[in-house]
Amino acid sequence: MDNIYWYLEYMKVFAAYAALLYIWPGIIFHKYLRGKGFEFRFLFCSVVQIVLVNLVVLGAGLFHILNVWVVRGFFYGPLIMSAGIFLFKRKKRGYPGIGLMAENLLLGKYGWKLFFARIWDTVCKKWKKFYGNYQDQMMQYFLLAAAVLFGMAYFSNGAFQFLSYGCSDQFTHHQWILGLQEGEIFSDGIYPEAMHCFIYSMNCLFGVRLYSCILFLAGIHSLTFLLAAYCLQKEVFQCRFTPLFVLAVWLLFDGMGEKALDSLSRMTWTLPQEFGLYLVFLCPLFLIRFLREERETGQWFQNENLLLLSFGVGATIAIHFYVTILAFFACLAAVLVYFWKMRSMKRIGFLSAAVLYGVEAGIVPMLAAYDMGMEPEGSLGWGVSTFQGISESTAYTPVEKGSEIVSPGRFLREFYRNGYVNLFGERGASVIVFVSLMIIAALCLYGFLLYYKRKREPERKSLFAKGMPGGYFFLIAVSVIFVFLYAAPSAGLPQFVAINRIAGLIQIWICSMLGVAVDFLLFLAGSGVSQSVMNAGALAGFCALYCLAFRTDFHEYPYWWIGRYQAEVLVTDKIMKTFPQYSYTIVSMNGGLYQLTEGGIHEEIFTFVQNIEEKEYVLPTEYIFLCVEKMPVVYSKYFYGGPSWLARKNENACRNFDVQGRPESSREAARRSISYLEIPFDNYIDRDMRTVLNSKVYAWYQEFREIYPVETNIYYEDEEFICYMIHQNPNSQLGLTIQE
Repeated sequence: MDNIYWYLEYMKVFAAYAALLYIWPGIIFHKYLRGKGFEFRFLFCSVVQIVLVNLVVLGAGLFHILNVWVVRGFFYGPLIMSAGIFLFKRKKRGYPGIGLMAENLLLGKYGWKLFFARIWDTVCKKWKKFYGNYQDQMMQYFLLAAAVLFGMAYFSNGAFQFLSYGCSDQFTHHQWILGLQEGEIFSDGIYPEAMHCFIYSMNCLFGVRLYSCILFLAGIHSLTFLLAAYCLQKEVFQCRFTPLFVLAVWLLFDGMGEKALDSLSRMTWTLPQEFGLYLVFLCPLFLIRFLREERETGQWFQNENLLLLSFGVGATIAIHFYVTILAFFACLAAVLVYFWKMRSMKRIGFLSAAVLYGVEAGIVPMLAAYDMGMEPEGSLGWGVSTFQGISESTAYTPVEKGSEIVSPGRFLREFYRNGYVNLFGERGASVIVFVSLMIIAALCLYGFLLYYKRKREPERKSLFAKGMPGGYFFLIAVSVIFVFLYAAPSAGLPQFVAINRIAGLIQIWICSMLGVAVDFLLFLAGSGVSQSVMNAGALAGFCALYCLAFRTDFHEYPYWWIGRYQAEVLVTDKIMKTFPQYSYTIVSMNGGLYQLTEGGIHEEIFTFVQNIEEKEYVLPTEYIFLCVEKMPVVYSKYFYGGPSWLARKNENACRNFDVQGRPESSREAARRSISYLEIPFDNYIDRDMRTVLNSKVYAWYQEFREIYPVETNIYYEDEEFICYMIHQNPNSQLGLTIQE
C-alpha cells in the first residue's frame, strides 16, 4: 500500500507538470498555435511557459501581492474565460461537441445510447483523421515513446528507492519555495528562481505536495530533456530514425563510466541547472532554423524561430546561469558553421534584438530586486570562483596562472589528454578523434567531387540533402566545444562550468557526432527502400541495441546522497495520515523537516539534544515522536539498485548498507561531549557527531520511560531504525528535562 501511495503521488506530479507546462499554454495560445504541429507546440510551451510563470510569480512578489489566490487568479482566470468563449462559439455554430451533446441529453433530446454512440463516433473520427495524418510516422513515434519512457524510468527509479531527497541542495531549494509560499521572493538572496516558481505554481494550482514535487520532478522532467535532444537531432540528421538511435545509445551504453555517473545522478535530483538542461538543445535548434531559412519578416518577433529563441534565452537566465553558459557555447557552434548565412545587417539586427529581449525577460525580476536593496545569494560567489578556476571539482592539474603562454602544439596535446583521454580513455579517445577527422575529410572530399562533377554536368543533382553538411559539421563542432569546456583549465583558461555537471551532455554530443556516419548510410539506403522495410529495420535495430546493452554495457544505476532511512520516511508519512494536523511534533534529522512542512511540527534532533540538558524544556503538542537511528546513516554516496532490464547494478551498491564496521547508538556513545555546529545539517554529516546525537536521544528515552511508563511507547522498530512515541496532555505538558 505504501508503494501505491507514492506511485499515485508520482502521477499527481506528472499530471500537474503536464497541465501547467503544456496544457495551459496550449489552450491560452490556441489561436497562435492553430495549424501548428505537435513539435512546434512542444517547443513553444517548453520555453514560453517557463518565462511566463517566472515573471508572474516574481512580479507579484516584487509588488508584495504574492499569494496562492493571485497565482490561481492569473492562471485559472484566463483559462475559464478561454474555455467559455470556446464553448460559446461552438454552441453558436451548432457544432455537435461534448458540451452540446450533454446539454441535449439533459434536455431529453438524446437517450443514453445515442449519447454514447455519438461520443464514440466523434472519437473514431478524430482517431481516423490523426492516423491518416501520421500513419507514416507511427513507428517513429512508437520508438520515441519507448525511449522516453525508458529514460523516465531510469531517472525516476532512485526516488522510489529511497523516498527522500538525493542531495542536500534540494533542502535549500525546498526552503526557497517555502519562502514563496509566504510571499517572499529571493528569501536567501537574489538567485534564478524559475524552477522554484514553477514548483510553487504546481502546488498552488493543483495542491500537489511540495515534497512530492521536488522528489519526483527530476525524473518526470527528463521527458522534456529527451524530447528536446530529439528535436535538435531531427533538425540536423536526415534519416528520421537516426535521432532515435542516438538517444537509445546514450540511454543504454555506459561510454564514460564514473565521469558520466555524477551528471546522470544529478539528473535524478530536482535541481535548477538540471531542470534547464533541455534548453542547451532548444536554443541552438531555434538558431539553426533561423539561419537556414530564406524568408524575411518585417519585425524580428514575426519570425517564429527568433521569437522562440528569445524566450529560450530568457528561460536559461531565469533557471540557472550555468544553463545560459552552456546554451551560449552550443549556439556558438551553430554560428561557427552557419555564419555565412547571416547575409545582411538586418538579419544580424533581428538576431541581436531577439537575444537582448530574451536576456531582459529573464533578468529583469532579479535586477528589480537588486535595485530594491536585495543582495545576491551566496552560491553565486561559488559560481564565480568556479569560473576563475578555484573550484575543487577538477579532474586534472590545470596550468598555473602566470606561466608562459601555452604553445599551440602543447595546447592540443593538453586538450586531447585532459579532454578526450580523461573522459573516454586512450582507446575511446583515439576512436572518437579519428572518426571526427574522417567525417570532416569525407564531407570535404565528397563536396569537392560533387562540385567538380556539377561543373562538368550542371544538370546532375547533389546526393546531399538540403542542410546535411551543415548539420553534420555542427555536431562535430559542438562536441569539440563541450570537450573543450571540460578541459579548459588545462590550458590556463577559466573553468566555465563545474566539470562534473556536463559529462552527460558531452556524452550525448559525442553519440550524436558518431551518429553522423550512421545517418548518412541510412539516408542513402532509405532512398531505394520502402517505408515498411525501413520501419521493420528500425525496430529490429532498436531491439538489437537493447539486447547488446543488456548483455554487455548497460548504464550503471546512479547514486543518492542519503540522509535517512526509507523506514523513517514511511513512518513520518504514516504519522501525517494518522494524527490530526499539527497535533504532533517529530524529532528527527533536518530531512524530516521538509516532509513535514505541510502537516506537522518538526524539531531538529540536535536542538532536542541541546534543550534536554537545560532546566526547562517542553514540546506543546499532544504527541511527540522521536526518530532514532540505531545504526546511524553514514552520509555518503549510496548506489541504488532496481530491475535488471533497466540498468546494471553498481559494484559498490552491495556495500551501501554493510553492517560490518558501521557505528551503533549506545549509552557509551551518549556520554561523549560534542561541540554543536550552527547549521543543523552540518551536525549530521560527520559520522561521529551523528552517532553521538542519536545515542543521546536513545539514552534519554530509556531514562524518561522509567519515569513515565504509561505515556511512552515504541511506535515502530526494525534492525536499523526506531521511532518512540510520547503521548501527553497538551494542556499539561511533560517536562522533558531529566533532573539528575
